[in-house]
Parts: sequence; C-alpha cells; structure tokens
Amino acid sequence: MDFSISRHGPGGSLRWAAGLLTALHEMPDIRVSAWPGPRRLRRGGPARKILNLLLDEVWLEVELPRRVKRERSDVLLMPANVTSGRSRAPQVVTIHDVNFLVAPNTYDRAYTSYARRRFMRSLSAAQRITTVSNYSRSQIVHHLGADPERIEVVYPGLEAPRGGRAASPLARPYALYVGQTEPHKDVPTAIEAMQALRDTGIDLAIVGQPGRDHERVLALSASDPTVHVVGAVSDSELEDWYAHASVFVFPSLTEGFGYPPLEAMARGIPVVASRAGSLPEVLGDAALFHEPGEAEDLALQVRRVLSDESLRREYVRRGEDRVRRYTWQGSAERMALILRSAAGRDRERQGSS
Repeated sequence: MDFSISRHGPGGSLRWAAGLLTALHEMPDIRVSAWPGPRRLRRGGPARKILNLLLDEVWLEVELPRRVKRERSDVLLMPANVTSGRSRAPQVVTIHDVNFLVAPNTYDRAYTSYARRRFMRSLSAAQRITTVSNYSRSQIVHHLGADPERIEVVYPGLEAPRGGRAASPLARPYALYVGQTEPHKDVPTAIEAMQALRDTGIDLAIVGQPGRDHERVLALSASDPTVHVVGAVSDSELEDWYAHASVFVFPSLTEGFGYPPLEAMARGIPVVASRAGSLPEVLGDAALFHEPGEAEDLALQVRRVLSDESLRREYVRRGEDRVRRYTWQGSAERMALILRSAAGRDRERQGSS
C-alpha cells in the first residue's frame, strides 16, 4: 500500500508524526512519502500569526492535493489535527486533543474560535479519525459532537533513553518539570509547591520551550533561588536533566496524552502528576497523583517520595513496567490497519460509482 503523510505541526503532534513515520517505514507493504509542510514565519509582529494561518491554508488546499495527485497516494495521513478539503485520496486524521475547549481560559479566544472550526472540518473530511487516548476521544465527542464510533485510539510510542553525563546540572537535588510553559501546564503550581518543600533541600528545574505563560513563570521564580527556569535545551542536555532528577513533577490541568512523565518513568524517575486529563489513564498506578491546581497536595506527594525509599523504589519499578506498553512498533501496526481499511473503503466506493 502507498500512502503519504503530512508532518506539519508543533510540539507533540510533530513528535507523533516523526515516531510513527519511522515505524511505518519498517513495514514491508507500505511505501511512505513524507511532506513536512510550509515553513512558518518566526518574525513579523502581530501579523505573523495571520500570515502563518494563510500559509497553512495554501499548503492544505492547494499544494497538498497536487502532491497527492502526483504521487498517486492511496491514503493521506494527517497527524496534526487538520485535513485538506480537496484531497482525492482518503484521509486519516489524528486529532490529539481539544484542550482549547476543555480549558478555554488558558487559550487565546481567536485561536479557540479558529481551531474549533478547523477541527470540525477535519471531522467532516476524514474517512477515519484517530486520537491518542480514551480521554481525548471522550472530549472530542463531548465538545465537537463527533460520533464516538468513528474515533479510534492509537497510543503513541516512546523513544529509548540515551543516557546522561556523570555530572549533575545542579549542585543540589532537584525536582524536574519538562514541557512548555503554557497556561494549561500550570507550572506556577509546581513553583508554589516549593514553598512547602524548603526543609527538604530540593530545588525545582523547569526545562522546556518558553510558552505563553513564560513571563509569569519567570516573575514567580525571580525571588526564589531554589527555582531554576532553564528554557529550551538540546536532546543531549535534556538527558542530563533527566539523569539526575530526584522526582518528576507534572501539574498540567489537561493533557491529551503526556509524553514527559512517561519519559521520566523510562529513565527510572518517580513521577508526581496531576489527576487531570489523560494522565490517570496513561500513567495508571505508576504515578503518585495530586489534585489539579493544589500546590500543597503536590508538595505532599513529593515529600512522600523523598522521605520513603521503599515507596520510591516501588514507583520506579511500576514506571519502568508501565512504559513497556507504549512502543512505536505497536502504534504503527495499529495505524497500518486503519490506513489499509481507509484505502480499501475508498476503492470500494470508487468501484461502485
């Protein structure tokens, strides 16, 4: 079977596309053509967002259909929430989450309005729809009115740990957060929790791409020498931060899947996460959970891990067991069945017309 994949998309959707693409390349009956999409403008002031949206629309509705026709693709896999309205090939779309509707106060209103319309178009245009967790599936149904029978869950996989250097990035023990500083990630709750953990001698390291809440995070951490806002790092530097963390914290208010806490588990780090979004589903009994937005509860769970070595070892073991469920080979095998089905149904429809 021949299919094409459009990889354009930020954050988790790009990671999903890259991991899936690599695994699908290993399947003998599938020929893959990968198209990364248009380059995004990184400068241009307030007009930049509008120009990027226009570039996306031209790519989706003009360039992408041309490539599908030229390649004679059997299926078009759209891994980043949106579809083309003019593709001749059947489309399989992955809608990762609808966090902009689950926690609308953490997103720009203009984006929320645009994304809602765009996602509705995707649901209408796609022959098959996938998402990355049962939680995301339920929210897509609830907020967009989608037919639950049309949405299939395909869990992402994880990359193998690469190992970090011997020297720790910090002189003191630290709790680690990895992720963007977006409002729905609720990093301020982790910073607030540090107030109750001063006697433990542990710091907090915040590692990841600056997001829309970054200025607030910087302001909250400015007067606290135990909080280190590191920002974006390379893959090798990230491994260093993981390698020496005492505990991993993830206070997000909503998640469609949640890669970072699983990454921490794969590296033998106990995880304290918010009981929100998909996290209880994805992490199962391998994490200690705190109530969303409750800094005292987060601090309590971190203190438990730091003070009880047997508890720590138990959650490290559970985490290492948990991550074995998430492999890119398993993701690709499940997605391949969906792609074959989409291609077959399209050929049946053409044959009967």
